[in-house]
Amino acid sequence: MKRIIISTIVVFAFLQSNGQTNSYEINSKKVLFNVNGYSYTEGHFNKELRFIEFILGNKLTAIERQEGLKEVDKNFKINPLAVLQEIEQVDAQMQQMYQISDVAMIGRMRSALISQIYAGAQNLQGQELPFLIKLMYKYVPVLAFDSQNMLAFTYRDFEGYIYLMQFNAQMLGQNVQFTQQQIIETQNYLVQQFNYMSLEQKQYLCSMQVQYEYISNVYNSLTPQQKQQWQSQIINQQASLYQNYDSADDAFERGYQQAQQNRTYDVKWPDGVNTTAEKQAYLRQKQNDINTNNATMGIYYDTMMQNSTMWDNIIEDWGDTGNYWTYKGVEY
Repeated sequence: MKRIIISTIVVFAFLQSNGQTNSYEINSKKVLFNVNGYSYTEGHFNKELRFIEFILGNKLTAIERQEGLKEVDKNFKINPLAVLQEIEQVDAQMQQMYQISDVAMIGRMRSALISQIYAGAQNLQGQELPFLIKLMYKYVPVLAFDSQNMLAFTYRDFEGYIYLMQFNAQMLGQNVQFTQQQIIETQNYLVQQFNYMSLEQKQYLCSMQVQYEYISNVYNSLTPQQKQQWQSQIINQQASLYQNYDSADDAFERGYQQAQQNRTYDVKWPDGVNTTAEKQAYLRQKQNDINTNNATMGIYYDTMMQNSTMWDNIIEDWGDTGNYWTYKGVEY
């Protein structure tokens, strides 16, 4: 992956009519700046815009664009050729990204880009920060960082983690609403555990924002009947995990191997547990039993780690693994 020079990468233009959509007109030849024979066009702006918004997971506001305009004006006047070369590097990275269909891989690649920029920002302490860094600190603050493996666990990933926990509970017939204290405790737990996690676990956490966005989009596109089938599949798989639960220590590894090998998730339900409501009640009781003997945060963490493969497998079973960019509505 090419090194990104963050001091001049953030180049924005004035407010564009297509700014609130995912259609980036990268071939536009409308000239916005002209310095020493070098032209910075609307197409250059849109190449930068789609990269920045992919990294942030947010649309930029009109005020943010106007702030960025001041920076691009200054940088382009100083070294227009360098700015244009960096734009082409960024565009090449995004073109490579668009060729990736695996959602988990997209999430890891995004995390690698964030970690790369974040690492560069550490060398700018005491200096005026580029606008990109200010935006990252605002929208995707880094909670934990693995420089060796180029992984950054951001607050947006943590939000995706919480949302997926709630979504999983919803599929099991529960309405889980975490208190602010529980959210803080969960965040602290994950940050404290991050350096002790396996590479696979870190990669899963650091792609959580992308994973959640994709899973929620897939689910929302289903018909009511398909949603019922999806829910039934999740209930069966969750039960298979609980029936084989021994301890928190080996939960992730066991759950991962089981999910890989047992794609049908056949479950032997107890006598009298037949309907969806009965199965949900049974799983709630199993969760209560587990929580009685283990730390709540540890169980939440283990369950989510087991579910990492469950979500991937379910989406693959539904034949929807390669549609991330379609669901994002990106035209490239």
